[in-house]
Amino acid sequence: DPDKRYASFPLTDVQHTYWIGRQAGYALGNVATYIYFEHDARDLDRNRLARSWNRLVRRHDMLRTVFAPDGTQRALPQVEDYVIEHLDLTTDAEAARSERLDQIREVLSRRVLSSDQWPLFEIRTTQIDDGLARIHFGIDMLVCDAQSFQILMRGLAELMTGPEDLGPELEITFRDCVMWQQDERHSERYAQASAYWRDRLPSLPAAPALPLTLNPTDIESPRFVRSLRLLDGECWSRLKAQAQKQGLTPTTLVLA
Repeated sequence: DPDKRYASFPLTDVQHTYWIGRQAGYALGNVATYIYFEHDARDLDRNRLARSWNRLVRRHDMLRTVFAPDGTQRALPQVEDYVIEHLDLTTDAEAARSERLDQIREVLSRRVLSSDQWPLFEIRTTQIDDGLARIHFGIDMLVCDAQSFQILMRGLAELMTGPEDLGPELEITFRDCVMWQQDERHSERYAQASAYWRDRLPSLPAAPALPLTLNPTDIESPRFVRSLRLLDGECWSRLKAQAQKQGLTPTTLVLA
């Protein structure tokens, strides 16, 4: 529906969950569903990086999308070119440079960007030495999911390493997909599926009672950290064998 390409449209269920969860009225709120990563690049062409990213912004409507207080979203027809901030740490002592990079990571990885303002992503670069630069990249999952993120990164890589062109303009937008889903809610197939799950509700198990060290409502600013544990090959093989005997996938075992 190209005539309504820039009109407001509803959030998906997942987007609505993210949008509500970033607000302060719920336990463990005040946090965005935000992806942040860093990539170290040799002999980075910062001008080409900026050109490539702005081509992606023009190509993908969701990179120009903002969210209204009434819980709707819309793509902006045009935005100014995104300017990538750059910091030069080449003259810093190694210890001071390492500390500064840690500080940057702490700040940039915990963004809660204003959802009603563009952009809902952030890119910066830091020059570490004469040949090595670090790209800091963060994006709110309100405007992309995991597969969309992979599409963006593949597109960025293509633009950085090959012809600076991704082909013809996309004909179908995210708005088209969401509006089709809205229409489907009036179909007989949707009514049957909805009735099935309503009937199942009374028999579904409750959420697991997880052990907690404190009441989640007492946490004003949640902080999520990544934990890592390595298992050697022999131990992992034994665990997988035990899981198979119980009819479980290794993923289920680890989660449990």
